[in-house]
Amino acid sequence: MFDKGEKIYYIDTHDGTVQEGKFLESTGDGIWLRLKGAGINTFVYSDVINEKVFKDRFHAETGLESLKKGMKARLLDNNRFIDDILGRLRKSEGELYLHIIEEVLREKTGSASNSR
Repeated sequence: MFDKGEKIYYIDTHDGTVQEGKFLESTGDGIWLRLKGAGINTFVYSDVINEKVFKDRFHAETGLESLKKGMKARLLDNNRFIDDILGRLRKSEGELYLHIIEEVLREKTGSASNSR
């Protein structure tokens, strides 16, 4: 897979970026990386290594674009992006704001309400 200290490229799905780093070690559950400029090590679970860790930047950038396209397709299917946004708002903003945003989104997209 990777050798200790080998340069790798990691797809950070939280920020949507490709980051350079070094491979540290492999465990039964995944691998440890040290990303450039990071103060702590990053753990990548074994079931996502092939889609998040690459030996060259080109393949990492291609992988990031593929992840973006897949996520967009899932969210556009039956307006799932609305339910995703509303679920996040419910956790962070409360019910009043949630219902106002839901009404606006549903009006703009012409979709039926699911969250009430």
